[in-house]
Amino acid sequence: MESLSEVRRRPGVIDVSRWTCALVVILLWRQHQVAVRRETVRRWLHQADLVWRRPHPVVHRPDPLRQAKLRALRRLLAHLPVDETAVFEDEVDVHLTPKIGSMWMRRGQLERLW
Repeated sequence: MESLSEVRRRPGVIDVSRWTCALVVILLWRQHQVAVRRETVRRWLHQADLVWRRPHPVVHRPDPLRQAKLRALRRLLAHLPVDETAVFEDEVDVHLTPKIGSMWMRRGQLERLW
């Protein structure tokens, strides 16, 4: 039987890290006629040193125009009239992204989503 990492690399396959134990039970039965319970799959995954955790989102989008944008902002701030106020909002803190669900990952290795 293929390992999770082998299945993950196959084109057109759902990202196995988001599979639940119950779904693995169904797939084992449908594809291999192997009858196991959800807790058995969970035990196998834990024995393989995998844990069910939420990955950490990483904010990192290299912007090729970053330096030009920063120069424009600095120029704007340097010439801001005395009777005006500059207001900033950090879009990283705005909770526009959906909650990231848990996934299977190697113990001690933090999965990062870009």
